Formats: sequence, C-alpha cells, structure tokens
Amino acid sequence: MIVLDLETTGFNPRKDKIIDIAALRINRGKIVDSFVTLINPKIPIPFKITSLTHISQQDVKDAPTFDKVSSNLLKFMRGHRIIGYNISFDKRFLVKSERRFSCLTYFDYLKFIRGLDYEMDNYKLKTVTNYFGIHKKPTHRALADAETLVELIRILGT
Repeated sequence: MIVLDLETTGFNPRKDKIIDIAALRINRGKIVDSFVTLINPKIPIPFKITSLTHISQQDVKDAPTFDKVSSNLLKFMRGHRIIGYNISFDKRFLVKSERRFSCLTYFDYLKFIRGLDYEMDNYKLKTVTNYFGIHKKPTHRALADAETLVELIRILGT
C-alpha cells in the first residue's frame, strides 16, 4: 500500500495547487520506499498556508512543478492501494492536476476510524493520534503527516 499526504495552497482544487507530496510505500507495517518532494505551485502561497505548513515561496522557488513529477509519482503509486487521511481531499487535487490519478484505488482512513467504536471529541488527525498515544504528531507537512498515519495503521490495521 501507499500512504499519501499532500499539502496545498488552499482548499479549492480549481484554483489552489499542491506544494508538498509524501507517498510512502508500506510493506508489513514498514516503510520500504518513499516519494517525497516540495512542488513549485507557480502561484503565491498564502500567508495562512505558510503559517500552517511552514512552507514559504522561498522553499518552493527551485522545486519542480507538478507536471515534472506527476509521471514518476503515478508510476510509484500505480498497482497499490492508496491510503490517506481524508483522502478525497488529496485525490481531488491529484486528479485536477493530472486526470490519470483517477484510475488509482483510494482508501480513506478517516472514514475507517469514524466507523470504529471510539468516542472522540473530533476526528482530526491530531486528536486521533493523541487518543492512541502516538508520539509522532501531525505537523501539516506531507512527510510528517504520512508517517503519523503509518503509525496509526500499525495500531489499528486497515
């Protein structure tokens, strides 16, 4: 399976762009390969997003654009089940950026956890990781959040 997380310039895939990608290939609970990169969105990163992710325009100015990495990312992910936390968000951005990503199989871990019988105040990734005592905390960076989800999968399975 592939654990995927993206960071973006906002919430609307029609006008916002991907700025951070982490795709972690997992085998028997271990990370065996990864595809991690910043992306130059070719649009300004709003201050609110920089405050949240700590990704600035300076950080992405020399990064590749999505079209430069999309074929390699698709090749990395093809043939695997793609797991993400609120994966519909990530999928919308991928598909808007490159239609070929619509052919992949996606599994939403947020929906999975909501289907379990745990009483939590909310289902934000940070709340869920606290509930299960995971010390690695989500940070709104793609790699850290994907690694956090891997820890959650190790505890709860899929």
